[in-house]
Amino acid sequence: MTRSIKHDYISVLKRSSWRIRALGVAAVVALIVAIFAGSGVFAATKDTTPSLACSTSMLSLKHAAMSYGTFRYLDIYALTNTSQVACTLNGYPDVSVHTASGAAVKSVQVTDATNTGAYNVPSASQIALQPGDAAAIYVGSVGNPNVSSPCDPASSAEGQMDVTPPGDTVALSVPVPINTSCPPAPLYVSPIMSSAALPTSTSTTPTTTTTTTTTPPPTTTG
Repeated sequence: MTRSIKHDYISVLKRSSWRIRALGVAAVVALIVAIFAGSGVFAATKDTTPSLACSTSMLSLKHAAMSYGTFRYLDIYALTNTSQVACTLNGYPDVSVHTASGAAVKSVQVTDATNTGAYNVPSASQIALQPGDAAAIYVGSVGNPNVSSPCDPASSAEGQMDVTPPGDTVALSVPVPINTSCPPAPLYVSPIMSSAALPTSTSTTPTTTTTTTTTPPPTTTG
């Protein structure tokens, strides 16, 4: 009888020991999960892309570089996020060219740069800009090899180019040389691209840029 009670007592102790161990392991696992969940290790991946579109008031525009070849000219412009918050740009800017008095240069036909093989530009995509980051815009022209000296040098003058970010109506303006005696020619404009399209020496230091509220003129494609 005494042996049976002793055996039952030992069995209870063994079962209790396993239960205590199991509870201890479960508690440790629960604690580890709680710690890592709080640190975000087990959390679902969050989309960190900013949802705010970059408005004109958040940006500055400056000429970053120029390159040219046989009958091909390319100007690279930097759009810098000068605000204190992240934002995005997606698509094509509205571009127009004016004389110093504000008259549109009718010989310029704004055209999608992806429609020509003269410029290697990607399709439009969303570009995220952290404060201080810059995006790129290519603006180029292709000369006519069959026309020699089509422009009158005496007609050269200082004008301005207005660039309106996608979804906005306020333009950023930069000075550009113009010649109203030139024959009509397309002005190829790229979609807004990442900073990888900028020259490596381009500074993203904010610059003062003139802003103009405009309704861009209809563009001519071809």
